[in-house]
Amino acid sequence: MYRGLYLNLQDSKQRNKLINLEFKKLDLSHLYDRFDAMTFDDYMQSPLMHTEIGCFKSHIEALRLSFTESKYKNKHIHIIEDDIALSKVFPNVLEYFFKSLEDDTWDIFFTSFTVPIYKPYYDFFLQYVKNDKSDEKTINFFDMNNIPVAKTHSYIINKNSKEKILNKLEENNFELPIDLAMKKL
Repeated sequence: MYRGLYLNLQDSKQRNKLINLEFKKLDLSHLYDRFDAMTFDDYMQSPLMHTEIGCFKSHIEALRLSFTESKYKNKHIHIIEDDIALSKVFPNVLEYFFKSLEDDTWDIFFTSFTVPIYKPYYDFFLQYVKNDKSDEKTINFFDMNNIPVAKTHSYIINKNSKEKILNKLEENNFELPIDLAMKKL
């Protein structure tokens, strides 16, 4: 149903080790491959810093790889950065998501995001955390189009939307950081 690529700089051996421990504890190692994240040192006319250009290029090239490698073709692609922790319910959330929605109803599923410290946004997200008497949490999905969050830590691109997303990201021409470019989409 899906395959994953995690972005990791060659010199970031500790992060590589930690993200692989995350995959192992959730029995997901067989679904994820390392993508050698890119650095950028050349001159480019862009308002972005070199690190932001490298990050953006890494996301684009990981997505591009999903067109050429047979194990990623015809599968949703999960692009994940190497510095996050995965919740123990992560596999259940993905299973529920894929069973709940038809492939033609979504383009990008953000599985992680950073909320700005701003009370109205905090209150908005709190309304989605509901506990019942058994202390089991429910899974809720919500539209984040109008909420200013950073969100390229972890996202899944629909197998039918990969080309559209890639084209849109390339149109950005490194004018915005990857998280803001994704938000714009």
